[in-house]
Formats: sequence, C-alpha cells, structure tokens
Amino acid sequence: MDQAAWSALLNYYNRVSGKIDHQKTERKFRGNVEAVLNAIPANEREELQSYWQAAKEATHPFDGTRHPAPMFLVLSNFTSGDMQERATGMMCSNGCGYVFEGKLVFTAPGEVVQSVVAHELAHGWLYAKYHSQKLPLPELTVPKEKQLRSLEAYSQDNQHEEWLVDETLVRWGFDSHLLEFWEVAMEDAPNDPSGHYELIKRRFRNNPVLGS
Repeated sequence: MDQAAWSALLNYYNRVSGKIDHQKTERKFRGNVEAVLNAIPANEREELQSYWQAAKEATHPFDGTRHPAPMFLVLSNFTSGDMQERATGMMCSNGCGYVFEGKLVFTAPGEVVQSVVAHELAHGWLYAKYHSQKLPLPELTVPKEKQLRSLEAYSQDNQHEEWLVDETLVRWGFDSHLLEFWEVAMEDAPNDPSGHYELIKRRFRNNPVLGS
C-alpha cells in the first residue's frame, strides 16, 4: 500500500472509528476468513490444511511467540517484504501464519477483505505446494505481457508469483482488483468511498483495459 493509499485509509478509519463495534467486526473478519477457505476448491483446500496440520505451529512475525497453525492476526501499521510499504496483508511463518491490517479489515467492504485474505492464502498454498517441496513454480496461464496488473515495483521472481496468485484468485472465484478499487475510492471520494467503489467496479467491468 503506497503512501497515498495509506493516508486515505488512515483518514477514513479516523473518521469512522468511533462507530466501529470491534467485537462485531472481529467476528465478521473471522467469517470472511471462513468464507474464503470454503471457496477454495476442495483439493487445494485440503493441501493447505494438510500442510498446516503437519506444521502444527506458526510463529508470530513480530514477537516470536508460537501459536497453533493456521494463525490469523489482525494488527496495524506493519510492513511486509522488501518494499517497506505498509501492508494490507502478509503471509508469514512459511505459510502457516497470516497478518492483516486492522484499519482495512474493520472498514472495507466484505468482498474487499475476502480478496485480501484470499490473496495471502494463495501465497500460502503456493508455498505449501511448491516452495516447501523445493519445486519450481508453474508457468503462467496468461503471459506476463497480457497481465492486467502492473508489478514493476517487484523483482522478476516476485512478479511471477504475484501473477500466479492473481490467476489462483480467479480460479478460486475472487477478484484481485478489488483492493485497488477501494484504495482509489478512499482517495477520490473520502466522504462516500462505498458509492465511488461501486462506480469504479462498474466502469472496470465494462472496460477491463482501464485496470492496466
């Protein structure tokens, strides 16, 4: 999440935080996680769950404590990877742990939260199926020249995995663009991001090239 998107999220969260029922939103987040897990095709979900069962534990990425796998954490203001930007989500502990930005998961539409959760679980599934077995990642179904999402800030290896994650999300029934739409909506229409978000979705689906 770049600085502009983070500032927009922070401003929106500060504006609505007084109305947030944290117990209710935490339950809703857990429901979103369950919805994503249930949407993953059975064979791939079983691969993930078997991997977690074999690993048994996950390590907290910041305090080193150990927890039963899989571990799902909601924190705030953390960075992920080499980009040193504030992250909306992060896979950790070799695919047994997942961290999500609280300011996002407590304020964004459910489908946005689910797309972020699915994105990180797709990284986890790729880790379980390929990285943990020291297997090469598969080729892209869609050549990188025709991928809609630009990943110039990533290394070549990370670009390949990110595009594989996008393809995995399509197969699982999720849209990798939704987070970008929500970020734009918060920046462009801070007083009504939900309405502007729906408008961006309609425009994109009528003309997907706009998302490139």
